[in-house]
Amino acid sequence: MVLSAKQMQSIADEIGETINRNVNIMNEEGYIIASTDVSRIGMLHKGAKKIIEEKLDVEIISREDSDLETRAGVNYPLMVNGQLAGVVGITGDYEEIGTLGKVIRKMTEILIMDRYRNNQKRIRENLRKNMAIEWLFGKDGESLKSSASILGIDVQLKRRIVVAEMLLPLEEKEGMEFQEQHEEMDRLLRQKFEDDSQQLVLSMGNREILFLKEGSSSLCEAPNYIPQLEKRFSCKLYTGIGIAGEGKEGLIRSYKTAEAACTLAKQLKGEHMIAYDDSDLRFLLGSIPGEKRKNYLEKIWGKAINYEERKEIVRCLKSYIRNEGSLTKTAEELYIHKNTLQYRLSKIKNITGYDPRKVNEVIYLNIAVLLEELTD
Repeated sequence: MVLSAKQMQSIADEIGETINRNVNIMNEEGYIIASTDVSRIGMLHKGAKKIIEEKLDVEIISREDSDLETRAGVNYPLMVNGQLAGVVGITGDYEEIGTLGKVIRKMTEILIMDRYRNNQKRIRENLRKNMAIEWLFGKDGESLKSSASILGIDVQLKRRIVVAEMLLPLEEKEGMEFQEQHEEMDRLLRQKFEDDSQQLVLSMGNREILFLKEGSSSLCEAPNYIPQLEKRFSCKLYTGIGIAGEGKEGLIRSYKTAEAACTLAKQLKGEHMIAYDDSDLRFLLGSIPGEKRKNYLEKIWGKAINYEERKEIVRCLKSYIRNEGSLTKTAEELYIHKNTLQYRLSKIKNITGYDPRKVNEVIYLNIAVLLEELTD
């Protein structure tokens, strides 16, 4: 194990401050790479070199044996994962620090191991992130295979991409709060979904991209968990769920459909999560420019009716279409008499010129209802 000078300096400072003594940490060649006495960094420590060469458990240097380069103190080998990683030395008389030295040795080994594990965790997280990026946007198939092999990820498993885009009020987005909240959200999503090593969470800008296994409990949990995050962070999470796919090409298709669903979710009024369905007419209508959608609605509704009248017409048509033209079911859903419903349907015909009771005419009204759900 190669010791990081920066991390070892942090450990030397931490221990030195605790015991109020000079602490040196030497690498596996005996050179001081960290010390509470920075003037000694880079020097060859004779006591450490002797421990390394003779495989000693301890090297005590008395005041009589000390010189300008080697001072009185106690030195111990640092063993990490059964291997010699370096040497730790505490300056002072053995009678004063002999017992303390063993404790410092163990403390240093624990701190080194902790730093090592954190480094390994960061390396693994970066590798998973790079693999996710390569999977969706890269062209190097060999790099993807290599990363998958190291991480033990089966790229042929059927997965589904979920894209969640986080939006906050502009004043919060410009400050640090947005970044902090997004980082915390990313941590929670990883904790929730990367418990399964075959699943990935990729953070890009204000988006979270989830690689979820098809048929897994995660796909069932995500639609419930994401609204919980919206509530917790007081934000809007516009979410699109893509089609299932396997391999590189399959995941790219899943990502593109998830993106399309996310875009539609941002256009819809009051609906923040959409699963992609190529038979859903809203995906086609959502691709129509806003000005053309507005012109179509003005043509259908006319300019004479006010907002409340238009809202009531849309509500009536939604119920009528949802209930497949059943007067009884629609009247019950709207809490009105069937005769009142007939009157409203006739009024809609008079306003729009299209009779909702005729199959060949209601389609134009249905398109208008769907366009009403889209924002500009």
